Amino acid sequence: MSIALYRYLCQHIVGSEDHVKQIRLMNAVRDNLHSDKKETIITSGSFGEGLDMRGSDLDIMTVSRTIEVYDNIKPFFSPSITYFSMKKEDVKPGFTQLKLNYSSQQSLLKQCEEQNGKHYLSSTLYKQRKINESSDCLTKSLPMIHGPCISDPEGSSDLAFCLHCNTWVSPAHQWITRSNNSWPSYNVKQCIIKHGVLFVPIGVKGSPKEDLEWRVSFSVGEKFLINTFTHTQLLCYALLKIILKDVIATFSECEDLLCSYFLKTIVFWISEEVPQSLHCQRRVQQIPRTCLFIILVPLITIATHPSQPLPQSGSDSIHQPLPLLPRLPAVNIQMPRPAAEAVDLGNLTAQKTVNPTKSNC
Repeated sequence: MSIALYRYLCQHIVGSEDHVKQIRLMNAVRDNLHSDKKETIITSGSFGEGLDMRGSDLDIMTVSRTIEVYDNIKPFFSPSITYFSMKKEDVKPGFTQLKLNYSSQQSLLKQCEEQNGKHYLSSTLYKQRKINESSDCLTKSLPMIHGPCISDPEGSSDLAFCLHCNTWVSPAHQWITRSNNSWPSYNVKQCIIKHGVLFVPIGVKGSPKEDLEWRVSFSVGEKFLINTFTHTQLLCYALLKIILKDVIATFSECEDLLCSYFLKTIVFWISEEVPQSLHCQRRVQQIPRTCLFIILVPLITIATHPSQPLPQSGSDSIHQPLPLLPRLPAVNIQMPRPAAEAVDLGNLTAQKTVNPTKSNC
């Protein structure tokens, strides 16, 4: 039965392993062609992971190369770069404020707000300014603000303007040493760490400083982890997304409780706990079944204890996205872009073809 399901998913839903590689390579080439000295383009979301599935939207991230964020380690100074430092006090985990330390661009001050004599970059003003300044035809066709992104009216395309930190941030240090199992490998972790993290312009909803907060995003790193999946793991992940959209989300009580990001987190967790040798064709049914069991536990808890809701869909906090599952490790390190000196961001999509046990950084 599992072999038949595996073949059906390959033939009718996801495609073969070679088909997935072709999508990722195509994304890498397109991203490199559209990137320039001012910004790097990254195709993210399901399509960026190599999944061309029915109903999936197109997610694009543009990462500024003229602005750099740092945490504890100050970068080498360049007068042409604007520098912000993270301010993590009085903000929820997974978010930060960005304090201006240096800029030769006077216009950037208009996107900052002054607090106690210091200037902090407004996520709202930055996003609006990028929309107003851009002459790109893609941006002109995306008039709606949707969370950290701008979207088209049909919701088929999302564009996010991001900032980059070249180093790993201190709130995510625990992820580096948490797992001692074979996945992800040491070399894969080191590559992810070297790529740093991104920041997307959105704050905690209802926070008194919501407009000054930025969400820490590890989406490129998660993309890197997806690229290390066996084809069986990828099929299981795709099958879960189908079950969420075509089954679970059809019930009005569950429509806003879960998002595909939670599923990704659970798949990452199981990948850490289960030896890679067990991710084979004959287990293509068992792995999603285990994931669904993990999902159903909080849903049942919510049904019986409605005062304990799940967080809003779309959250990519680097700390436990499913608080009702305290034993679930915070594996959803939501991912980065590579340092400009090391690897061009667009090339990350092509790294899927490399043996994950070998270092490519």
